[in-house]
Amino acid sequence: MLTELNRSYPTARKEHKCMYCGGTIKVGEKYERQTNKYDNQIYDWVCHLECKEAAGLLNMFDNDMGEGIDGEHFVEYLQEWLFDKHYNDETETYDEGFDPEKLSYHDIVLNVIKELKAK
Repeated sequence: MLTELNRSYPTARKEHKCMYCGGTIKVGEKYERQTNKYDNQIYDWVCHLECKEAAGLLNMFDNDMGEGIDGEHFVEYLQEWLFDKHYNDETETYDEGFDPEKLSYHDIVLNVIKELKAK
């Protein structure tokens, strides 16, 4: 079982790697930092605020059984959602703004949030 020990929202003083999308959290960018305990191991988790928001909007935490979502599952779930919602089987292409071969996952996350909030 995952236990959250601390959560903060600092402004990056150095670059970090988002543990959800794998993208760069840039200097000056606000991000989420958690200190967690899992299997008696204490570790820090850092992520873009937008990736955390997208995980919530896409209901990724609904079936995590208290263990949280790691980067591999975040990307896998995002890829499945993109395929279901923005992939055209006939042309074998993704809709503009949702193609993982053309955009970073963080950029796609920004588009996902924009789309879901517009509904």
